Formats: sequence, structure tokens, C-alpha cells
Amino acid sequence: MRAYDGEVGEITVKIEQPFHLKNLYIFMHNWLEENGFIDMDEGSDKWEILYLEKVGATKEYWIEWELRRPVEGNTYYRNRLNIKFHLVYGKKVEVMYEGHKVKLDHGELEVTMHGWLETDYDKKWQKHWFLKKFKNLYDQRIFKEEFYGQHETNLYRLMYELQGLIKKYMKVRCIYPVKDFLYEATQGVLK
Repeated sequence: MRAYDGEVGEITVKIEQPFHLKNLYIFMHNWLEENGFIDMDEGSDKWEILYLEKVGATKEYWIEWELRRPVEGNTYYRNRLNIKFHLVYGKKVEVMYEGHKVKLDHGELEVTMHGWLETDYDKKWQKHWFLKKFKNLYDQRIFKEEFYGQHETNLYRLMYELQGLIKKYMKVRCIYPVKDFLYEATQGVLK
């Protein structure tokens, strides 16, 4: 019997157009925070575990976030999400917007979200002399299909919703203020 790994899936968004990287970063950060995602260790909103910038004729960025989302009323499992940003051929460009020149980023950006349902994250079952014998049985047979399937589906829906919001956000070229767009997105009145 294979151990339960809680794999939910991976979703990728690829962008090659003028955009504002900082506004996209803030938009995603605020949306994740509003949906209950927090840091892996401290429970704060500081979930960036990697920031690497390579400067040359063009810029290249690697940014990685590691997040968790507690499931209310449960201490055995939680949602985990890993988000990676990779920008290549990054440069600043000027775009005309409503009669004004606006400086934006341009390059090939790939945002990858990888989610999974993590069980026994405090290792209470693994350390317990009796429960450790039943952990795999519990994960594989007792609650796998009915219970974990529901939570895996909920996490995948959240990832898919974020992917859709990123696409809609990029469609408006990230020039609009982040808070206004986020407010509209959460109210279900996206245009």
C-alpha cells in the first residue's frame, strides 16, 4: 500500500505582456491572506522563502512562497501551497495609458501553484506508540475517499480561482489600483 501523499495538483499561468510585477505580487499576497493562508512557521504573512534576482542586459527573477492554510476545527491535516514565480527576459517598458506614459515590466512570467493536503503535520501520530501503526490505514482507507477528497477538491478550487483572477488581472494590464480590483474580484463583479 502506497503512503498517502495528499497530492492535489499543479496549476500554471504563463504571461508574456507588459505588466506590473509589484502590483501582481501585492494582489496575490492580499488574496491569499484574505483566504486564510499563512506562513509555515510563525503563522504570519511573511511566506517568501526565496527571492533571487539576476541582473544583466535583462533581469531574471525567482520568487517562491510556502504557505499553509489550517482547516477549521482540525489538527490532523491542513492545506499547503507552494507558489513559484519565474520571470525571464525582464525589462522595463513604457506604455501609453489614458494619455500618460506608464512604466511597466515586460518579460516571460510563469507562476506555478502546487498544492497538497498534509496529514499529521505535527507528527503526533508518528510519535505515538499505538497510533503510528494505524496512520497509513487511517489515511488510505478510513477517510481517503469521502473526507480527504472533499478537502483536496476545495484546495484545488481555490488554486483554480486564483489562476482565473491572475488571468483577469493581467487582462487589465495591472495598471489599475490593486485594492479596487481585489475588492471587485471578491465581490463577484469582475468585468
